[in-house]
Amino acid sequence: MKKIIYFPPTYPDEDFRSIVHRYYLRSAKSFELSKEELLGKIKRGPIIYPENLTRISNDLGLMKDFENEIIENHSYFPMIRPFLTKERQAYILQGMRGNTTRNQLKALSMYSFTSSEGRYCPDCMIEDYDKYRTVYLHRLHQFLFLNHCLLHGKDLISSCNKCEEPLIRKDGREMPYDLYCTYCNQDLTESRNPKKRPTDQALIDDLNTLLKGTTLDIDFLHVKFMIYIGTRNFIHFRGGHIYKKKLMHQFIEFYGEKYLTEFGIFTENLMNDRRTKLFNKDYMGRHIIVYILLMRYLSGSVKSFLSQHECYSIKLPFGFGPWPCLNPICVHYNKNIISKVKRKVNEYVTGRFTCPDCGMIYTRKTRPNEDKNSGYSIDTWGPLFRGKVIELHEMGLNLTQISKQLHSNTTTVHKYLRPHIGHRRKRRYPRGIDDERVLEIGFFQAVVAQDDKKSIYKETILNAINTLGNGATRPQIRKSSHHRYNWLMKREREWMEKHLPPIRKSSKNINRNTLDDEMYSELKKAITSAYQKNPHKRIVGAVILQQVIASKRYLYYRHRSILPRSRELFESNIETADDYVIRTIDHFLERIQKSRYRSPSIITIGRLFPVVKQCSKEVKEWFIDELEKKNR
Repeated sequence: MKKIIYFPPTYPDEDFRSIVHRYYLRSAKSFELSKEELLGKIKRGPIIYPENLTRISNDLGLMKDFENEIIENHSYFPMIRPFLTKERQAYILQGMRGNTTRNQLKALSMYSFTSSEGRYCPDCMIEDYDKYRTVYLHRLHQFLFLNHCLLHGKDLISSCNKCEEPLIRKDGREMPYDLYCTYCNQDLTESRNPKKRPTDQALIDDLNTLLKGTTLDIDFLHVKFMIYIGTRNFIHFRGGHIYKKKLMHQFIEFYGEKYLTEFGIFTENLMNDRRTKLFNKDYMGRHIIVYILLMRYLSGSVKSFLSQHECYSIKLPFGFGPWPCLNPICVHYNKNIISKVKRKVNEYVTGRFTCPDCGMIYTRKTRPNEDKNSGYSIDTWGPLFRGKVIELHEMGLNLTQISKQLHSNTTTVHKYLRPHIGHRRKRRYPRGIDDERVLEIGFFQAVVAQDDKKSIYKETILNAINTLGNGATRPQIRKSSHHRYNWLMKREREWMEKHLPPIRKSSKNINRNTLDDEMYSELKKAITSAYQKNPHKRIVGAVILQQVIASKRYLYYRHRSILPRSRELFESNIETADDYVIRTIDHFLERIQKSRYRSPSIITIGRLFPVVKQCSKEVKEWFIDELEKKNR
């Protein structure tokens, strides 16, 4: 193989595919031969990530800085790097530097955040051509979660508006090198959608910060997230449970549904299936934009999130001991004799204290980082108290006399005396728990001793499978008992996999030629259905997509950049603030009449219904007129 003597100059944020294509344009050979000349013998197919960079730098007599410059500024590795372990990072870097079998670069997670079509911003194309006399593929435009240019606000394009041919072939053989379509010579920069969004400089800065994070890895990122959400009270004080629903509610409220939808983040996904995998290190790399926006929500920006040092810790509930016995008849009364406490975490932290001398068991409740503990409750007075009750009873003392000597009350004395004199409680304990067992070790401990939690949970799942029948799916079985299903999946995974039905795999065959027509029809039905229901809430994108089955919603989100008719129909039917107020005016007026206001000003109305603040001046005046007519 001959040495290469030339490498194309690179441009800011240029995709490596574009560099390879420009090398081909300056070569006298075919695309495949020129690619082989540059990269060596590699398998056919698209080159998304650089390969064999060490050979290129050796042939050109360049330092290792050349390899680093290509990887850092012209590949997608810097974006996925923070979501990989150090070992995985080194493995992928080896695949880009050397000529391997490309196994290092085959993982689906390496491509899950990039678009399958080459995408361009019309304004960027004009600027690039004016400056460099060529058009090239921008790396930032290929992120799947972006459908518009963050700098210019224009929709990204992936096909010609006239002949509808894709701008680049999947193998990289054809790419625009000027402002015109390579097939029909149509001007590609002609505006197709006049809609223009403001420059999102904050997100540009966040992405650039993440791309420059050469020392980041998934373990560091995960720890950072745990610290931030812990200090903001999104982690249960026992440490193992994250209040994901609460976090997602505030996350959605912070950004707004419209802003999140621009990046393909649908609120129903955040509140359902995606929430269950939130902060799971195995899945974080599949939803990069969610975690970028979470960093900004938690700390203001990605830069602040990564650079600030916060600490998160929980004070040990009840301290380190020892703790006092509270039994007045014990020789260690009010002395710190109890050396161990059994803590149990639910909504509160419950401490169970057992005196080693008298056997008394009492409990306290508290919350972490609270100095004050609640009063105590007695599970059992223990065998010493019980023995004294029987002894004094056999001496002929009545209940009142016994209670005075034992610093107790007649009800408690009678409870401990009942088994001795052959009496039983009027109401039996549930699950056949023995009265004497409760007096000995306390009710809750008796319940634990009585039941086998694991067996009960397994029985619940088996009953659900039998009830739902052979055609039942895992989500249907899970609905029968979310808590027990999740508990067993965490602790008895092997048993669950043995008894649950297999996971159903969905078909991935998509006919892109008819997808736009099919999706247009589905969305039209969904829009009609949403407006026919005439809901009191505003008909935004999520409300419309709720009428579409989940698989179709995913198809629309995944391929909306190549669904012009469907996307135009969808966006044009999202209800504006004016349309929403006009449609539901009767509902608003009815709520005002039920309130304490009779003739509220437009400012007061805006406080009652924030959407009115977003309305035009004409609609606000019309609203006041309708309210006055209603009050006449």
